[in-house]
Amino acid sequence: MFSAACSHSDDASAPTEPPAISTAEAEAKLRRIVLTAGDIAPDYTQDSEELRDNAEAAALRPDADLARRQYEDWGQVLSLDIQFAAPATNELLFAGRTARVSNSASVFGSTEGAADAMTYLRGLPPETVAAYVERSSSGSPTKLSQTRVRRDAEPAATAADESFILRTTGTATLATGLEMNYVADTVFVRVGNTNGAITAIALNQPPNRDELQRLVGAFVFKARAASG
Repeated sequence: MFSAACSHSDDASAPTEPPAISTAEAEAKLRRIVLTAGDIAPDYTQDSEELRDNAEAAALRPDADLARRQYEDWGQVLSLDIQFAAPATNELLFAGRTARVSNSASVFGSTEGAADAMTYLRGLPPETVAAYVERSSSGSPTKLSQTRVRRDAEPAATAADESFILRTTGTATLATGLEMNYVADTVFVRVGNTNGAITAIALNQPPNRDELQRLVGAFVFKARAASG
């Protein structure tokens, strides 16, 4: 659902030197740390994966030129967004089971760059995040609309260097054309020079927060191990 950051600003700092981490190294790290279907539950399946360089990530934003300058300034190297779906059963409607899980991650050339990107994302107004959420869902089988965003209570303590959580609500249009109300909780984390976002989406009610925290813990553990 989320990659590095969306923007509404009209200003950006001057680009820095290219990051010391190569694209190949960044991709290898991203593929080691993102969640897998096995991290969620045996019957979840991966149905979307997008590996994006800075130009491709910037193209998701209406201010693509500014986005590219920001990514250069922060030393962003590469981003990966992966999404999973639960089986289409009555549990999704009547038992509150998480319908979708997404995990995006971005590798930066330095811890400072990752921290700057996280700080920027924390400060974005809700309407900017909502617009980005809807735009980012364009590549997913489930399209999101009428989106509203609010900052939720801080998540339970994790091993991440920093974290915060947003709750998103709106309308989800499934691949079958069926429209449902959805609630999504996204936990944003930074582990060293890597930023991540883990999102759980449920239909008609909030997703299970304990289950989301478990997935956040799995991502942070793998990101910490890959940084060691």
